[in-house]
Amino acid sequence: MGSKREKKVIPTVLTVSLLAGNLFGTIPVIAAGEAATPITNLATGEFKDAVALEINKAVTGALKENVSDYYKFTVTAKQQVRFSIPRVPNVGWTVSIYNGSESKITYFHTGHGSLATGVEEKTIVLEPGTYYVKVSEYSQAVDVPYQLTVSSPLFSKSQITVTDNKDSADVVNVAGLEKGDTINIYDAATGGLRLATATASDTGQVSLSLKEFGLVSGKVYVALKKSGWDESQRVEVEITGVQSNPLKADQVVIVNNTGVVDVITIKNLTENDVVKLYDTAGNLLGTSLPAVSGQATIEVAQLGQEAGKVYVTVTSLGYAESAKTELTYLGEKDVTPPAQPVVDEVNDKNTTLTGQAEAGAKVEVLVNGTVIGSTTAGADGKFTVTIPAQKAGIELEVKATDEAGNISTAAKVVVKDATAPEQPTVNPVTDKDTTVTGQAEVDSKVEAKANGANIGSVTAGADGKFIVTIPVQKAGVEVEVTATDKAGNISTVAKVAVKDVTAPEQPSVNPVTDKDTSVVGQAEADSKIEIKANGTVIGSATAGGNGKFTVTIPVQKADTELEVTATDKVGNVSEAAKVVVKDLTASGQPSVNPVTDKDTTVTGEAEAGSKVEVKADGTIIGSSTAGQDGKFTVTIPVQKAGTEVEVTATDKAGNVSAAAKVVVKDVTSPVKPTVNDVTDKDTMVSGQAEAGSKVEVNVNGAVIGSGTAGVDGKFTVTIPVQKAETKLVIIAADEAGNVSDGFIVTVKDVTAPGTPTVTELTDMETVVKGTSEPNATVIAKVSGVEIGQGVSDGSGNYSITIPAQLSGKVVEVYAVDKAGNVSIATQVTVQKKLVTLIGDTRYATAAKVSQTGWETAESVLLVNGFAIVDGLTATPLASAKNAPILLTTADSIPQVTLDELARLKTKEITLIGGEAVISPKVESMLKAKGYKVTRIGGVNRKDTSLLIAKELDKLVDVNTVYVAYAFGEPDALSISAQAGLKKQPIILVDKTTVPTETLAWLKDEQLTDAYFIGGEAVIASAIINQIDKITLANVLNNRISGTDRHETNAKVISKFYPEAHLNSILVAKSETLSLVDALTAGPLAAKLGSPVVLVSSSYGLLSSQKQVLAGKHSKYIHQIGGGVNLSGMK
Repeated sequence: MGSKREKKVIPTVLTVSLLAGNLFGTIPVIAAGEAATPITNLATGEFKDAVALEINKAVTGALKENVSDYYKFTVTAKQQVRFSIPRVPNVGWTVSIYNGSESKITYFHTGHGSLATGVEEKTIVLEPGTYYVKVSEYSQAVDVPYQLTVSSPLFSKSQITVTDNKDSADVVNVAGLEKGDTINIYDAATGGLRLATATASDTGQVSLSLKEFGLVSGKVYVALKKSGWDESQRVEVEITGVQSNPLKADQVVIVNNTGVVDVITIKNLTENDVVKLYDTAGNLLGTSLPAVSGQATIEVAQLGQEAGKVYVTVTSLGYAESAKTELTYLGEKDVTPPAQPVVDEVNDKNTTLTGQAEAGAKVEVLVNGTVIGSTTAGADGKFTVTIPAQKAGIELEVKATDEAGNISTAAKVVVKDATAPEQPTVNPVTDKDTTVTGQAEVDSKVEAKANGANIGSVTAGADGKFIVTIPVQKAGVEVEVTATDKAGNISTVAKVAVKDVTAPEQPSVNPVTDKDTSVVGQAEADSKIEIKANGTVIGSATAGGNGKFTVTIPVQKADTELEVTATDKVGNVSEAAKVVVKDLTASGQPSVNPVTDKDTTVTGEAEAGSKVEVKADGTIIGSSTAGQDGKFTVTIPVQKAGTEVEVTATDKAGNVSAAAKVVVKDVTSPVKPTVNDVTDKDTMVSGQAEAGSKVEVNVNGAVIGSGTAGVDGKFTVTIPVQKAETKLVIIAADEAGNVSDGFIVTVKDVTAPGTPTVTELTDMETVVKGTSEPNATVIAKVSGVEIGQGVSDGSGNYSITIPAQLSGKVVEVYAVDKAGNVSIATQVTVQKKLVTLIGDTRYATAAKVSQTGWETAESVLLVNGFAIVDGLTATPLASAKNAPILLTTADSIPQVTLDELARLKTKEITLIGGEAVISPKVESMLKAKGYKVTRIGGVNRKDTSLLIAKELDKLVDVNTVYVAYAFGEPDALSISAQAGLKKQPIILVDKTTVPTETLAWLKDEQLTDAYFIGGEAVIASAIINQIDKITLANVLNNRISGTDRHETNAKVISKFYPEAHLNSILVAKSETLSLVDALTAGPLAAKLGSPVVLVSSSYGLLSSQKQVLAGKHSKYIHQIGGGVNLSGMK
C-alpha cells in the first residue's frame, strides 16, 4: 500500500559572502548606483523597512503567503560577494539583489526537485555602497524556515605587524586567519614583484621572513587568498625604518644663562650625529651641526627665567631619527636673602603672630627649631601666622624665605605673660574652723576676705597648697579667696560659705498612748522632727518658729518605745528623746476555726495570755487561756448543726474583746444513691438518692451531667451518649456539701460496630486488609458464602486470608463486636492487578497515562513524540505543576492529544524543545484554540535541562540535583520518577565536564545534595568532585550505576524505593527507540510514589531487576505501551 510523502521542513541557509580585493577574474563588477534591469511593479520605498544584515552572521526567516522578505547590507570597499542557500526537496526560493537605487542587479532560484540537495550560490563583485536582498517564494516556500547570511573573509591592516630588524631578516606577521589561508607580499600596489608567500596552519597566523627592507622608512603590500575566493585587494603597510639609539640624559648639559643665549652641549656622540632640540609642545628649537670629536652644541636665545623641560633626539647616518629624551633644566637663580622680618608683640593668649617681611616671602615661626606655623607675606609685606598659644617666657624665632629659597636672619620675640591665675580651689570652712585651706597657682599670694575685709593671707607653696589663718566665722558668712601671680594678674574670686556644724538640743515630748495618732512637744525652732519605732521612721514634721511640733504617726502598740530627734537646716541631729506607748485598748476579736456537729473543742487565736470564754445561747460552755503564740483550745460538749457559738478574749488590763460568732456546721454525708441500668444509647441516668441532694454523674473524674433529687428522692440526669463498658460514678451531695459514696454502673453495649474500611483488592491478592472497631471479629463473604475471617487489633486494623478472587467479584466485609452486634457490610470489587495503558499510537498511550492520573490539569507539558531528548528532564517540572506529559508531532497536533487537552480543561501548555522540534505552526494552532503557550528550548539537550531546572526553581526551592549523561536517555528516565516525586531537577552533562553556564547556576543554588546516574564511562569522577565542592552534603559516594541500563535502573529502584510494599510499579520498554512511553510515565509514577521499571523486550526482567523486586510487593502493575515483556513480573 502506498503512502503520501510529507513535506520535510529543513532550516535553510542563505549565505551572502564578501571578500575585499581587486583580482576577480571574470566575475562582473556592479557599482552601487549603476542602472540595472528595472524591477517590474517595484513600489517606491519597497526596501524602506529592510532588515539590516551583519556580515558573516546568519539571519532566519520564513515567508508568509504572498509576502516577500527584505534585507540590506553595506559594502565599504570593492568586494567580492557570494550568495548561497541550501536546496530543499520540493521547496524553492528566489533571491534577488538590488543596488542603492532599488534596481535589480541579479537574481537566482534554488533547485527544488524532489531529490534536491547541496547549495545554490551566486558570486558577484560590488563597489562600495548599500545593497538590498529580496527573498520570495518560487515553489512551496511558505512557512518553511530559511537562514540568510552575508559572509566575507574580510582582510584589514590591523591584522598585519611588520618588524624592521637591524642587521637581520625583517619579519611580517599576519593574524586572524583560518587554516589554509595564503598570504602574499608584494613590492607594488599592482603588478610588481611578489616578495614572499605563506599558508596559515591551525594557529590562524603566518610569519614571513624577508631580506632587510632597509634602515629608512618605506612601504610593502599584503594580500589574502582564501580557498574558493579570488585574492583580496592589496593592503598598504608602512615601514618605519630602524631608529637611531636615543640619547641618555647624562649625555646632555643645559646652561640656562641670565641675559645671554642658553647653551645645550651633547657629549659621547658618533661622528656626524645630528641632534635636535624640541619644546614640550613639539616645536623645534634648534638643530646642531654634525658631531665632531663626539660632541655637538645647540644655542637657544633664552629658555626662560623659570625651570622647565625640553626634549632631544639624535639622527645617526643611515638611520631614522631616535625617540625623544626628556630633559629638565633649572631657572635663572636669585641669591639675595630677604631682610629680617619685623615682628609685633606676642603674649601667652595670642594664637596669631603679625609683622612685616619681604613681599611674597614664606614666613615661618619656630620654637626650639620646630616650625609651629607658616604663611606667605602679602604684596604689601604684611603677614599673619596662625600658631598655637604659647607659654609666657617662650622665645619665638621668625624667618622669611623668598621664592629662590634665600632665608633671612631670624627675628626673635619673647612671649609675655597676660594670663591671670586660675581660680583657687578652697576646702569647706565650718563655724568652728580657724584656717582656710586649698590649692592655687604656685608661689601666688592668697588672700581671704569676709564682708570685704581682709581676714588673712599667705603665699602658696611649690605644690600650690595654702593654709590661711583666720578668726572663727559665724555659720553662713561668705569667705572670698583670690590668688595674685608675680605679674600682678589676679584670679577670679573663689567663694565659700561657712558651714553650720552645731547640733540642736534634745526635744521635750508629751506622753503617747496606743490610741494616739500624733506626737507633740518642743524643739529647736524650724528643726525637722523625726519619730522612730524599732529604728524605722514612722513620722516627721518641722517645728514652728516657737519650737512647738506635732508629728502624725500610725497608732502604736502599747509598750512600744518611740525615739524623737530634731535636725537643724544643715543636718545636725540632736540627742534622741525616748517615750513608751501606754496601753488603753481592749483585745482584738478572737479568730475562731469552724465548728462542726461532731466537734468537742473550739480552737482559734486571740491576744497572747488573754482569757477565752465560749458561750452557747448566753451560757458559758467552756473557757481557756491563750498561749504565748495566741492560740487557744476550749473543750465544749457536742453542739447541734446550726447552733451559734460566741467567743470573747479578756486581756490582763481587763479590756474585753468583741465577741466572735461561729455557726456549727453540718458534716454528715448522705446515703449512697441507687442507679438503674445505662446503655451506650442512653442520654439519661435515673435512680434514688437523699431528697433535695445534688446528684452528679462522673466519667474518669469528669462531671458529664447533674440534677437534683426530688422530695421523694428520685432523680433523672441528662448525659451525652457513652461508649459501651464506660464506668459511670454517681454521687449525691447535700446542701452542706457533704458527699455520699459513689455508685458505679457499667454502660452496656447495644450498638453495632461501624462499617469496616477495606483496602483495594486485586485478583492477585489473598489477603483482605482494612480497619474496623477494635477487637471485633471481621468476616469476608462472596455471594453470601464466608471466605475468611479475622480479629481486629487494639487499633482496629485487621487482615483476613482468603482465596484469590477473579476480577469483577464483589467481596462483602462486616464486623461483629464482643456483644454480638453486627455492622453494615462494606463491598469491594476485585480489580485486575495488571493495568494496561496501551493506545493505538504513542500519542494515544500518553493520553491513557494522563487519563489514569488526572481528572483535570490546568497545565500540560507537550513533547515531540519522535524527539524526546528535550523531554528527558521534564518530569520534575511536570510534577511541580501537577501536569501530565502529552505528545505531538513537529508540525501538527494529533487529534487524540487535542481531545485529552479538552478533557483535562487545560489552560496553560508548555512546549519542551525549540522551533525545529515543535514548530511555530503548532504553537500558533494552540494559541488559536485559546491556550496560553510558553516554550522551553535550548540550543541542545543540556541547555534545555538547565532551562527546565531554572523554571522549576521558580516553583520550588531547588536543593538537590540528579545528574545524568546528556546522551544516556535510559539513565535520565530511570531517575525521572524519583526526581518528579521530590520535584528536584535532572541536570544533563557531558562525559567529563559540566557546561559552564550550568555549573555557574548550580553554584548559586546552595545545594544540599546531588546524585549521579551512570558509570565512569558516561560521568567522570571529576564531575562528582566538582559538584561535591558546591554541596552541603558529601556527595562523593552518590554515584548510582550498573553494567548496563537495566542494572542501573535496578540500582535506582533499590536506592530510592526501599519500601517492601509499593502502591504500583510502572513498566515500560527499555529500548532507545521505545523510551517515549517511559517519558510519559514519569509524572504518573511520581504522583503514585512508584518506580518505573525499564524492561527488555527480548528478555523481560533481567537478574539485577528481579533481585531488587523480589523483596517488594506492589498492589498494581501499570504497563505503559504495548509489546512490554512482563516475564518475571509478579
